[in-house]
Amino acid sequence: MASGDSASRGPARAGVDSRRLEAGAGRAAQPPGEAQVTTVDVVIPTIGRQSLLRALTSVAGQNSDAHIRAIVVVDLDHLDKHIQTCIDASGVDATIECTGGGRGAGYARHLGTSLATAEYVAYLDDDDVWLPSKTSLQLAVVLRSPGQSGICSSRIISRVSSAGPPSSPVPLEPYHGQEHLSEWLFSGRRLSASRNLIQTSSLLMRRSVAQMVGWDWRLRRHQDWDFLLRASVQHGCPITQVSDALVEVSVGSDKSISATSNWHSSLAWAQSRRDLFSGQAFPDFVMGQSMRYALQARSFEGALACGRELSHTNLPSYRAVALGFSGILPRPVFDWLMHARRS
Repeated sequence: MASGDSASRGPARAGVDSRRLEAGAGRAAQPPGEAQVTTVDVVIPTIGRQSLLRALTSVAGQNSDAHIRAIVVVDLDHLDKHIQTCIDASGVDATIECTGGGRGAGYARHLGTSLATAEYVAYLDDDDVWLPSKTSLQLAVVLRSPGQSGICSSRIISRVSSAGPPSSPVPLEPYHGQEHLSEWLFSGRRLSASRNLIQTSSLLMRRSVAQMVGWDWRLRRHQDWDFLLRASVQHGCPITQVSDALVEVSVGSDKSISATSNWHSSLAWAQSRRDLFSGQAFPDFVMGQSMRYALQARSFEGALACGRELSHTNLPSYRAVALGFSGILPRPVFDWLMHARRS
C-alpha cells in the first residue's frame, strides 16, 4: 500500500455524530447448501433531494441476479422523513447513516465505503440513475480483470433536467487504459460535454479495491479524480470503461453536496498530487480547471496563483487555454456552451 493511504482514509467513524438505521426487509441469511449469491453495496450520498427516489428506484430495478443493498449516507445531523419515505417507496434493501452534517460527498463516500460488507462496491449520486443492465454488465467485466482488481466504469448520458433531452453517450471514445489516466482526462480537455470523463455514479469494483484505495475524506473538490488517479498510479488497478451508456447523469442539479468552483482547493489538490500527473496533464489541468475556477470567481489572487504555477511547467495546450479563459463567461453561458457542443 502506498504511503499516506491510511491518512487519506482516516478513521472510519472518528469524530462523527452519526447514527445507523436499517431500512427495508434487510439481508436474509444464506441457507446452507444454496448457491452463493453475488452481493453489491451501492454508496449513495444525499441531503434528501427530491431526485433520491429515482436514484433508489433505479437500484431496485437492476436486472442482475446479484443482491444489491443501498448504503444511504445522509450528510445531515438528522434523518429527514423524506429520505425514509423514498427508501420505503423504492423497495430497495437499505442501510442509512448520518454523517452529522456538512461533511461533503467525499466524506460520505468514505464513510459508506468503510461500512460496506458486500463483495462489490458501487457508487451513485442521488440525482443520477442507473440503467437496468448496469450491474450485470459491469460485474462480468470486473470478473475478467486480472486478479479481479479492476475498476469498471461506463459511458454516460446526461440531461440538463429530468425532462430535458438526453445527450449522446459520452465520452466519445471509452477509456481502456492504453495511456496514462491523467493524460486521457486532462490533456487537451475541450470546452464540450463530450470531453473525456469517468463519472462517479458509473463505478463498480471489488470491496477490497474500494477499501484499499479509500476516499480522501479531507478533500472538498476533485474527490473522484483523486480516487481514480491513486487507484491507477499508486495501486496499479486497471480501469476499464465499457462502451455502453449505463448511467443517466443530471447536470446542474440544485443543492449538490460536492459541486464547488473553489480555485484554491483545486490548485492545492493538483500541487499536492503532482506525482499522479504525467506529461502535459498537469499544466492542462491547472489552466483548464483551477484557472477557470479563479476566473469564474473573478479572483485576481486566484488567477495570479495559477499563473505562477504555470510559469514552472510546460505551456498548456490551446484547448486548455480556451477552457480556462471560458471562466470569464457567466456560468449559464458556460453551461450552455458545454452542452451545445456535443463533439
